Amino acid sequence: MKTLRFPYDEETGKLFFKGVRVRINNRTANSLIQGEYEKIIGPTTKTIVYNAVNRTSKIFFNYIHQQNIKLGEYLKRDSINRLLNLLPLMGYGLFEISEWDPEERRYEVKVRNCYNTLYYKDSDKPVCYEMAAKLAAIIEVVHGEKTACRETQCSAMKEYDHCVFEISVGDESSQILRKPSSIQDETREYSEAKVLFNEERGELFFENANSTIVPIEETTAIKKELEEIIGATVYTIMYRLGIQATEEALSKFEEGMIKVARTVSKKRLILKLLSQIPRRGFGIPELVEFDEEKFYVKLRVRNAMETVGYRDSEMPVCSLLAGVIAGGSGLVFNKEMDCIETRCEAMGDPCCEFKAFEKIKVREELQSLLEHFALAGGIDGSLVTAKNGNLLASQLPYGVDANRVAMASSIITRATDKSMNELNREPINKITIEASDCKLIITSAGEAAELVAITKPEASLGLIFNEIRLANKKIKEIMSKIIEAGEKTN
Repeated sequence: MKTLRFPYDEETGKLFFKGVRVRINNRTANSLIQGEYEKIIGPTTKTIVYNAVNRTSKIFFNYIHQQNIKLGEYLKRDSINRLLNLLPLMGYGLFEISEWDPEERRYEVKVRNCYNTLYYKDSDKPVCYEMAAKLAAIIEVVHGEKTACRETQCSAMKEYDHCVFEISVGDESSQILRKPSSIQDETREYSEAKVLFNEERGELFFENANSTIVPIEETTAIKKELEEIIGATVYTIMYRLGIQATEEALSKFEEGMIKVARTVSKKRLILKLLSQIPRRGFGIPELVEFDEEKFYVKLRVRNAMETVGYRDSEMPVCSLLAGVIAGGSGLVFNKEMDCIETRCEAMGDPCCEFKAFEKIKVREELQSLLEHFALAGGIDGSLVTAKNGNLLASQLPYGVDANRVAMASSIITRATDKSMNELNREPINKITIEASDCKLIITSAGEAAELVAITKPEASLGLIFNEIRLANKKIKEIMSKIIEAGEKTN
């Protein structure tokens, strides 16, 4: 395999590909998260993902195309091939223009080993929404006219071993006015992130993990589109994905070294893992506190990649990075860990701050509280979620999916917050939804959590609200131990 070298800035934690800021992602991650979105919002996922990726890809590939033009004039097909040849270097697979009809102004592109299919098995439909968006963007950038792309064959369907995309060029002119939000400064000196490239399959390997290169604006664009529909549930999905992708990636990362380092120096191991973050383009991490006995880690990150495109956010936005930290610290301690973001550059803070803690300890405290809460008359079930919708603890009737309830509650809360914000009103601290056989009550339990209670139809709301008030006070105390941990010494 060939070794590719991508410039990255050790001072800012920014990684670049062809002059544009990017990040290194687990190869399965994009299709995995797309599949999770489809479970929640169904076919609408296709439109949302396609539009968001197409919009950011046009900015990304147009910048590279303009740099190519400076080096010389090319025929349109040659220019398209120059951009298509970048996609294997990004870990997306192998590409070929299999047909070009100048009269119909139509291209056909064949893709083998497409990264967009990895989550799907024996699909009954084409699934490569991101790939279609990128191919349409490339041809639109070169032609200067709007395009449409449809996938006619997909390797996620068992009857095909490769994907085929048909891209039509329209008559309406296309203008891409702005540059990418972060581009490489040619006057600076950069370090290098080394990545192995398998030319025969169009795959990349970073620290032995199969990876892809993702433009930094792409993730935020998709996330913002989905926030409009499912609210903070998108943060829960990204958080879980961060944990899963990190566990998969690190399972191949010097396994022997990890086993030895756990017994010799866990702190040295976490510093070794943190050294990957800048080279992946995620930002600059700083280990602020590390408590081996309490299984606790506090980190600060500057230039966190998920904050790109956000301004004056009302809540922390770095759910993927929080998941990465939870997964990484879990590997270090050999424990199931959770992580919350307590400060965020997207909110105007000078840096992002994360606190990782042993999941079972906090869950046990919250679980005990919910069990006591259930003894109050009229309570049919309850759960505690983080502000980003992540489930922390639950006490629900048998057969009820706690994660689904947490996601639904998060959607309701964020939609209500958005409505109040548009009305220029203060956020609501309590939401009550009445059904024929129960009431759903969602309340804020401080800065970090929310309590969701399901009541019996005959329950006295006066008594319930008093129990909720007492429970929220205890939840605040439990969560404050995490939020305030280390503050006295830092």
